[in-house]
Amino acid sequence: MIRSTISAALMFAVIAGPAHSEDYGTVGTTFEIIEPDLLDWIAARLRVAAETGALDEMNAEMAARTERTVRRPHPVPGIAQATETTSWLYDPSITVPEDIADHRGVVFARQGDRVNPFDTVSLRKIYLFIDGENADQVAWAIDQRNQVDGQASIILINGAPLDLMTEHQVRFFFDQGGFITQRFAITAVPASMRQEGRVVRLTEHGPDQWQGLAEEDVE
Repeated sequence: MIRSTISAALMFAVIAGPAHSEDYGTVGTTFEIIEPDLLDWIAARLRVAAETGALDEMNAEMAARTERTVRRPHPVPGIAQATETTSWLYDPSITVPEDIADHRGVVFARQGDRVNPFDTVSLRKIYLFIDGENADQVAWAIDQRNQVDGQASIILINGAPLDLMTEHQVRFFFDQGGFITQRFAITAVPASMRQEGRVVRLTEHGPDQWQGLAEEDVE
């Protein structure tokens, strides 16, 4: 008991005793902290790259990569080949979340209003979505475009739009990142989109409507 009390007292004395510090000298080598300016570092690296020709190589590779992407964009994922004809309507109306005013403060849309953009604008063209690697679908899209006197936009979800333009002398677009197909829930091609009154008619066209058209064109 006494020994435990003495040990506790000594430990308390060490912890609670007067604080003091002592210089033990320098241990190891010390260096001044020097942080190079980031812009200076980048400029130096660019100078070295320019002197060695590496910068020209990087520019050439970047240009080639950009050209490859433009000529053949990444395919839109999750789009299959249509196996049957399916059609549905899409209502573009939105409910206004809060009052919207113009630059003069005049409210032109109030919270809770149901607004349909087709009340003021309209789709003047038909939009056709195809796989540009499928010759039958390409032939189908061109035929559909001809039937409406060119008032149709052909949008690829796969393929090389510039090569197809050169071959068919028709403008082709690409659904970069699947922005349009995802927005309208298109999961198979060929598909079409057209306005019907105040809604949009979307149709995924089965093989009976387009398969074999490329061979017929050749004949």
